[in-house]
Formats: sequence, structure tokens, C-alpha cells
Amino acid sequence: MEERRCGMSKKPTHFNFPIQLLENFLIDSDKVLEDILRYALYEHSGDLQFGDETEKFLASAKYFGVTLYEPEITLACAEEIYETIPKKSPRSGIVIKTYWQYRNEYKDEFEKLCLLGFLALKSIMGEKPYCKITNYFWLARMDGKTHAVKDYSELSVPLQKYAKRYHIDKIKLELQLGWGLVVTDFKTRGWYASFKLDIKKLSDEVLSNQQEAKIKFLKAQKAAAKKEAIQKREKIDKDLQQKISFDTS
Repeated sequence: MEERRCGMSKKPTHFNFPIQLLENFLIDSDKVLEDILRYALYEHSGDLQFGDETEKFLASAKYFGVTLYEPEITLACAEEIYETIPKKSPRSGIVIKTYWQYRNEYKDEFEKLCLLGFLALKSIMGEKPYCKITNYFWLARMDGKTHAVKDYSELSVPLQKYAKRYHIDKIKLELQLGWGLVVTDFKTRGWYASFKLDIKKLSDEVLSNQQEAKIKFLKAQKAAAKKEAIQKREKIDKDLQQKISFDTS
């Protein structure tokens, strides 16, 4: 498939796609990006009412500012991709401007890792203002997996070499410097991330929720202790009643 950008005034801002399409991005980023575009066009065309499949697909391409030179072939490929991925898969979205930068300009491997890291975080957080994340889950999503891995050996070979603290922290830092990520760490299993809150608001939210969690845990402990005490008291009373009945018989 060949395509180029057209005029994009009043056009959508993102290509949305299931996270599985990120698989093998470090091996063949051009193919992955091409598949993301195909998926986005096909999904959008399915919501259109007029025309046959090819006409609706071309209308979606026009909507996204893309010219298709072999629309029938591209449509067939897009349909195959769309049908092989479960409909309720976790999703992410790439800004169209960023998409074309990565499609048309040279990007080194670290820049590709940063894009993967960003898209993975977007898929995890969704519309939530912030989220607690583990590196196992983050890197799994960067690898196009829907669930967290238990060990970095489960990642693809190209990504495994970056599953070290130095590389992870470097990617995380770059996302904070240039991609709008806000991160805070409260010495828990995982770290808190946001694209919507500043560091103060994120810290306040995390501390507040931790306090609420502690209070909830304390209440649960008290309720369990009370229940246990009642059960013990009932057993004692039952044993005593049985003894009295035996003594008076």
C-alpha cells in the first residue's frame, strides 16, 4: 500500500487501534504503522452508511486525509487484520501528526521505544486521570500483549534487552521531558503515572487514596475481629447450654 497525506483541515486527531498491532514494532516499524492505518480506516468505514465496502473505505481514507493507490488490495488487507483481533481488546491511539513523523522520518531505536512506551501507557490508563503501573505490565503492552508478563523472558527478544532498570528509567524520563508524562513513586509495587494531572495533584491523589485504603483495611480488620469474637461467644454459649442440659437430665 502506498499513501500520502492530503489536506487535513477539520480532520480527526488520532488513529485508534488495538494494542496487539504494536507487536514486532522494533523489528518492522513500517509494517506496524501501515497496519495501524489500515485498521483505523477499516474500522471507521464500518460506521459509514452509504456505498459499497470499497466506496466507504475510500471515504474513510479521505476523512483521515489519506490517498490510497490500491484501495481494493488495501481493503482486503485491512479486513483480514480487523477480523483476526478480538473486538474488546485494549486500545491505544497515535496522534496523526506523530504517526506521519514516524512513518516518513528516520527514527532511531530509542525514539521508537519512547513511542511504544507512550502508546502502552495510553492503553493502560484510558480515560483515567492517573493509574498505578508495574514495569512488567508496561513492557508487556509495549510488546503488543494484553496482559502483564511474569518475567521479562516472556517479552520478544528485541524488547528483552531494554527490560533493565537503566533503560526503563531512561524511557520514563524522556516521556516526562517531552511527552507530557507525570510520574510519582511512593515506594510501592509499581509507580503512578498521569497525562492529566501535574505532580502536586498526582501526589495528593495518590496519598489520599492510600489513606482511604488504609482506613478501609482497618475497618475490615475490625469487622473480621468482631465477627470472630461473636462466633467464639456463640460457641461458648452453645457448649454451656449443652452442658446445662446434660447436667439436668
